[in-house]
Amino acid sequence: MARRARAGLSRRFWQDSVRFPAQTVVAVLCAYYFMVGMQWPDVSWAAFSALFVVRANLEGTAGEATARIAGALAGIAIGVALAMAGLPRWPFPWAVVAGVGIMGLIAVRWPLLNYGLVTVAVLTVAPDPDLLDGAWDKALAIMVGSLSGILGAALVLPRATEPHVRAQLAHSLRVLGKTVAARAGTFVDCNAQTRRGRQGSEEPAAQSARDILGQARWSPVKLFNRKETDRLLGRIDALWCAVPVLDSATRSPLSPAACKWLGDEARLLPEAFETDMRRAADMIETRRSPAEGPASTEVFKDLERRLGEVSPDNGLAPLDHSALQVAHWGWGALLEETQALWEILRQDGGKAGAPDLKTPSA
Repeated sequence: MARRARAGLSRRFWQDSVRFPAQTVVAVLCAYYFMVGMQWPDVSWAAFSALFVVRANLEGTAGEATARIAGALAGIAIGVALAMAGLPRWPFPWAVVAGVGIMGLIAVRWPLLNYGLVTVAVLTVAPDPDLLDGAWDKALAIMVGSLSGILGAALVLPRATEPHVRAQLAHSLRVLGKTVAARAGTFVDCNAQTRRGRQGSEEPAAQSARDILGQARWSPVKLFNRKETDRLLGRIDALWCAVPVLDSATRSPLSPAACKWLGDEARLLPEAFETDMRRAADMIETRRSPAEGPASTEVFKDLERRLGEVSPDNGLAPLDHSALQVAHWGWGALLEETQALWEILRQDGGKAGAPDLKTPSA
């Protein structure tokens, strides 16, 4: 009991809602006290840099810090170059147009440097009396703040990108299994009510995984294989895209006659699919390879034979006939993507991890 309580408490501490604020506070305090201790100016620039570079994982923070430093230096270099070219003597609007315009063109070509728009704007709108010293002070403050962000992310509940992404992808698959089982359950429960809402093709956990990967794109430290996680994410996206078809087909329950004609396979298939999604989620988190194929594909073969017999001659109502045809197509698309996911899991688990020895339940 105590072990379970400790495990639950540990999971809460590692949640992003706890980690992110804690890392941000430590990063800002590190930047502030370092700048004050060194008696360097522009303390606020350091604090704000630390505040804005912290991301959901260590690589993401390192990437954001790298981008901020590189962009700041690029903006300062342009601002100083314009000053040396006679910027202070230019009319105010043209100074801003020149500085921000040049930096904007650079940022379009290299998005990594977009923070340079801030520094070049500050130097052109409100240049210091001693422009070179002021530019150097700001560059130093930005570097201190950005490095403090990395320090905070490394010291306080650090989390690498790959396990973070894999946890989100696994959660997305578990939600997918429950969603499909619930939607298909309406189809075979003749006492169910017609659903009003529609199931979309996007899921928050998968979107979160995509955001985490995006945050890490500029990281100078690459601690994971981006191609592997991208392939997993793409396949899970494809699974979610197949759900709306099945959702439309199973919006209303079948008639009692159709339920009786369809048999147990229609009930067993959603259960098998949910089990497969739980297995796939576990394999993604542990990098295990599947020892057997997805159980749902075997169950679908039995259902497919039954659905292949669907025709007006069976005495089914026209609405039942149409719904069964669409459901057949929807399940086929969903399980085709499941097979593709299994193939990726075999390749992924073969690189690191033992086979998944769980016996699939039909």
